Amino acid sequence: MQDLLTLNRMESGVVKFNLEVFDLRALLAEVIEELEQKAEKRDVLIRFYVDKNQSFFTKADREKIFRVCQNLISNAIKYNHEGGEVEVSLKAQKNRLHVSVKDNGKGIPAEDLKRIFERFYRVEKSRNREAGGTGLGLAIVKHILEGHKSKISVSSTVGKGSLFSFSLPAAEVKSGAKALSL
Repeated sequence: MQDLLTLNRMESGVVKFNLEVFDLRALLAEVIEELEQKAEKRDVLIRFYVDKNQSFFTKADREKIFRVCQNLISNAIKYNHEGGEVEVSLKAQKNRLHVSVKDNGKGIPAEDLKRIFERFYRVEKSRNREAGGTGLGLAIVKHILEGHKSKISVSSTVGKGSLFSFSLPAAEVKSGAKALSL
């Protein structure tokens, strides 16, 4: 029910974005740590690829971007096969930070790809009910990223897995601000 309220507020433009400068690498590490047990229960390995010598500060709504990353990584675990892998990657290119979440699960059929960001849309009705969820997560992800003037992109091959990615603007960190090291 909370997801539906959130989505309705986003679509009507009521949701405010609280922009702040934060370390995207630290946020991703936090999300991965939170989902580690869920991954272990399904025997799914999460790998995080990031250049430890680079800073990854962005100016965005931290809470909402946390939710985007949480949804994408959680889905990659949920729709993977036992013993599967999820690769989370963070790269800086020019003035953008690129996040990608890749799994080697079942994949999404081509005819479903254009619809997965619609409210309540489920790829496989029976399997998704069994896995739980509201069918609103990716719709919320799409709206949050649109609110940040970004887009979610997806590519998928049935039997091989899926790759979801988005980018955010890189932010300059004022001197005196401390970078979190991981």
